[in-house]
Amino acid sequence: MILSLVPSPKLPSVEIDYADKIAHVFVYFILVLTIIWAFLKKNKHKNIPFTTLLTIIASSSLYGILIEILQYASKTGRNFEIPDIIANIVGCLFGVFLYKLIKNLST
Repeated sequence: MILSLVPSPKLPSVEIDYADKIAHVFVYFILVLTIIWAFLKKNKHKNIPFTTLLTIIASSSLYGILIEILQYASKTGRNFEIPDIIANIVGCLFGVFLYKLIKNLST
């Protein structure tokens, strides 16, 4: 959250096309995998119910939307961007997809 709200002039510049969107996908991918790992560790389940996976996707996506709104409201030079929200959601979906893929391969 802190990195998402730091004024943009203080961030290093990267000369890779869509690096910002790739970073969003990666961060939310890791966020979802971390939540899934914590859920599995705490509940000792071998399977996460579909509704729980939907809740993980929804809550992580809403967190990303909240960050975008805070960037807009904080006036730190960061911008509210719909493509960032889309990248966040894609990262969440990739995280759940990887979990399901690994789960299916291990059974």
